[in-house]
Amino acid sequence: MTTDESAIDSNGDHGNLDRSLQLRNNLESLPQELYNRIYDLTFAAEPAIRFYSSKKGLKTNGVLDILKDCSHHALAINEKLPPMFHVDRRSRDKFVKSYFGHVNTVFVFYGDDLGRLCIESSHLKLIPHVHYIPPHGPWTVSTELCQILSRNEGWPKDVVERIDVFQAVELPGMLDDYVEQASGTDIDDDEHSESADKLP
Repeated sequence: MTTDESAIDSNGDHGNLDRSLQLRNNLESLPQELYNRIYDLTFAAEPAIRFYSSKKGLKTNGVLDILKDCSHHALAINEKLPPMFHVDRRSRDKFVKSYFGHVNTVFVFYGDDLGRLCIESSHLKLIPHVHYIPPHGPWTVSTELCQILSRNEGWPKDVVERIDVFQAVELPGMLDDYVEQASGTDIDDDEHSESADKLP
């Protein structure tokens, strides 16, 4: 009797492995400069406005309707972490820096229960532009807000102290400004490109 694992192996996985090995061999034959360029493009996240909220938060104060009205390819709502977070450590570290730390990427967090989003503190610290929409009325970056986000949500203090607080109704204008600025900025992160030696 065959196991599920052997059945999977017999259904074409060897073919996928052969193609992967062939692709790797082809890449290995490229000049180092071209190899580095392909590596940089593969393990770099596209800049975007990444909006995160609990499911409960999306249903309050018409936030979901506001997000639908400003739907745009640059807006990602509760985006799951891409598969690139599960590759080898060197490639993952490079991708994480571009996903959270790209100069043109903006993170917007809404409401409470943000601790359930399970974003690591080290990743939060990479975010250059952190925006927070409070669930109840206008807030500013106050001692009370810092205590709530640090104590209740587990956010690092240095991240909380530099967040920009705004209202959900401001999101469409923020998106318009982002698209306008991004269109005039070279989003190719060449200056931060790292040399990637060919894999052994």
